[in-house]
Amino acid sequence: MTTGFSAAAGYGQLQGGAAFPTIYDQKILRSLKIKSVADEITNDNYSGVISDKGDTVRIIKQPIVTTQPYTRGMQLVRQDIVDEDLSLVIDQGNVYSYALEDIEQVQSHIDWEDACADAAGYALHNAYDVNILTYIQTQVDAATTEGSGASPKTIGYGAGNNYTPYNALNRLARLLDEQNVPEEGRWAVASPAFWEMIADEDSKLVEAQVTGDAESIMRARKLATSKMLAGFTCFKSNNAPSYSASVPILLVGHVDAVATASQVLKSRVLPNPNAFGKLYDGLHIFGRKALRTKALGQMYMSLGNV
Repeated sequence: MTTGFSAAAGYGQLQGGAAFPTIYDQKILRSLKIKSVADEITNDNYSGVISDKGDTVRIIKQPIVTTQPYTRGMQLVRQDIVDEDLSLVIDQGNVYSYALEDIEQVQSHIDWEDACADAAGYALHNAYDVNILTYIQTQVDAATTEGSGASPKTIGYGAGNNYTPYNALNRLARLLDEQNVPEEGRWAVASPAFWEMIADEDSKLVEAQVTGDAESIMRARKLATSKMLAGFTCFKSNNAPSYSASVPILLVGHVDAVATASQVLKSRVLPNPNAFGKLYDGLHIFGRKALRTKALGQMYMSLGNV
């Protein structure tokens, strides 16, 4: 191993290279983090109840009160109030487990303990995100579903398409309106390909005079992280559900449609009985329950020009 400079002819000083070791960057290149949306689109008010109440959380539903036409002198018929509850069962979980040897910690220029802990936390959070989004998609009511896996709605700007990207959002917004879903608290999750289309130059949403913004979203590229469209707070995620590689799903809903409860139950560091080092284990447990399936919506799509 030598220095970066060549030596003059006949110069023999420090030619072994030991005095000039390769210098390593003290930082590790961490994995790119995708945006997690599960916590943003569900009601997680029940998470704090788990440790006190066990592995099942019982959620009391709001009662239904009916009305009847009134005429003078009529005899009132009292309605019996029916009490109902739903059970949010903590029945899902993911674990990580890995080992590090002491020599790897001492002689490496990288803090492997810190790097692995960060990677393990990300892996648990990402697995949780996939689980929740997949579950939500399976709970959508038929009344708020557009298209199917076998017959997706075509999305594009040509005359032969079923919807433009914005009109797809608008259609799902109407379906939620018809189910009396509150407008405040609505969200939409889709893959990057869908948000690419909605910010395409053929879309009127790229024009600042249409959106009322100071600059075009084509320049800012902030659409799916800072905008509301058709009443939905927009989220871009590679974990967005799909029927197949060619049929992504536009998923929408209200924050109170699905309840989640999660906690990291165990995180431990143990001496490795078979080596000089440590064992690192972690467990994340959680549950999810659809409280109002008609406050969720979806559209099976076929995206053009992506």
